[in-house]
Amino acid sequence: LSKGLTQRVIGRVNGELNGVVIDDQNLNCSVVTKDGKTNTAINRIPDHLGWDMQGLVPLGTVISWLFAVPENGAKNGFGLTGGVLNYTAEVYYPDTGEKASLEFQFKGMDVFDYLKADVKITGSVPMIPQGAKIKVEDNFQEFSRAGPGFISARSDNKFSVEGTDKVVPFTVEQSIHWNECSGEMDETRGTMRLSSSRNFI
Repeated sequence: LSKGLTQRVIGRVNGELNGVVIDDQNLNCSVVTKDGKTNTAINRIPDHLGWDMQGLVPLGTVISWLFAVPENGAKNGFGLTGGVLNYTAEVYYPDTGEKASLEFQFKGMDVFDYLKADVKITGSVPMIPQGAKIKVEDNFQEFSRAGPGFISARSDNKFSVEGTDKVVPFTVEQSIHWNECSGEMDETRGTMRLSSSRNFI
């Protein structure tokens, strides 16, 4: 990766969320690598579904993990995987009983140095009124090594709907798989902490 430059992640999104089919839409992400700031967008989503998708907060987590600014000699996700990996997140909203799944297949860099990815989204998320924005507090997640080329995480979080007194808790279970070389195994032992702040959705 070129330090200090904006990194692009592009791909296609398919699936069905809240009964609405998502058919081969564009994924567009930009990452400011010098500070780890990320922006994730899916094009041409119906307006009413777009508001609800704000509640699918983990949609941007794997991008943040890939391009986080490492500290104390650690590697970020891209440094570990080279951008070739599978990511799954299961999101559960206990107050409503709704569940949603996210599956990312990252295919590495293309000839333009864009990271390519295919995404599948299924399930349902709580409805958010049209025009309303949500707020997610600063948080951190701990990713634990579960085996060679396998990292997992479980976290509890919540978001509030601005202009209302509605608070929506949610639980996320994440797993990341990649082909790990034997010489790299010692570098991913233990736990990795991902800090997320200034979340605008």
